[in-house]
Amino acid sequence: MHLQRRWLPVAMLLPAMEASGCSGGDGDAAPPELASAAPRVGARGEALRTHPIWAPAGSMISGRHLHTATLLADGKVLVTGGRGADTDWRYWASAELYSPATRTWTPAASMSAVRFEHAAARLQSGKVLVTGGRDALEHAQASAELYDPATDTWTPVSPMVLARHGHTATQLLNGKVLVVGGGNGTELYDPATDTWTIHYATGVGRNLHTVTVLRDGKLLVMDDGFYPRLYDPVTNTWRTGDRLDAPREGHAAALLPSGKVLVTGGINQRTGGYFSSALLFDPVADAWTDAGSMSEGRSWHTATRLPGGKVLVVGGYDGLEEEGSEALARTDLYDPAANAWTDAGSMSTTAYWHTATLLSTGQVLVAGGSSYEAVRTWPTAEVYTPGPMGSP
Repeated sequence: MHLQRRWLPVAMLLPAMEASGCSGGDGDAAPPELASAAPRVGARGEALRTHPIWAPAGSMISGRHLHTATLLADGKVLVTGGRGADTDWRYWASAELYSPATRTWTPAASMSAVRFEHAAARLQSGKVLVTGGRDALEHAQASAELYDPATDTWTPVSPMVLARHGHTATQLLNGKVLVVGGGNGTELYDPATDTWTIHYATGVGRNLHTVTVLRDGKLLVMDDGFYPRLYDPVTNTWRTGDRLDAPREGHAAALLPSGKVLVTGGINQRTGGYFSSALLFDPVADAWTDAGSMSEGRSWHTATRLPGGKVLVVGGYDGLEEEGSEALARTDLYDPAANAWTDAGSMSTTAYWHTATLLSTGQVLVAGGSSYEAVRTWPTAEVYTPGPMGSP
């Protein structure tokens, strides 16, 4: 999942910015939390513990947020593009690879263009399709390119019909890729013919959305409105789902083993507050039910389903900057069998606009991210190892 933040265009603030296409870089300095043994304290003065099942996963070559992370067929993770810190105006065309076996990062070939707020999807061929995003002038792009892990090379493919940023790209069961958001309507990419087809579906085309592939191959699209949309790839049609009590901007979603979809957090557009609550959507009954509450409200976080069926919620931002909050290090774990939440410990860094990737080992790689208002962007990465069944 990829979510767009609201910001002032920095191109208006700093005309002579640096656009980097190099495959490496020093990145931002490691955050002081990693070098200090002092107790970690949260925004409200509470002690934050580091859970023993969180472990360092090396340091990325470049600090990034608003990047993508894609699991490859060989178990490695491809990280592409993104932005550096607002303090040095860096933008990345570079890419890097994470190896779970060695917990190390190595450079990959760079993309043809700087991209952030772009989208990536692994195709059935094992190659990775990267689409759109913003360039170094923060303009939306229509271009697309394909990464081949076997040769570590990028190849241009046909551009999208419309330039987009803050969109999602989801592979369907038939091998095609559906692009949603970041502009008007949706687009469908056919890798066999290298062609794009646009579909102007009413009410589908916003940013700040999530896309969840359901068990029957249909897609649930939730944005910052009251009504979710469901897409049927077989008939190429959309329908409207049951109404939410309140829209949730910047939420996260994950498919459960039951076929229901867990929707977590987000911003309450009625009050401006941040939801700690979660909901379950049943696509068969077309109905919403309560799914308890996380430890605190959060937005722009990630939700990753673990092999045992539980869901790990990581990071995000709680909107309490007036109390000194930046981003969240605390993580929560949802157990669908008990419909209950438990503490999953705290990461060593606070982050939002990070990525969380389920590895082939069953672990979760959390990479990069930003602190409050992107003042700092970390090159750090951490791995979460699930406990035995019945534990975190």
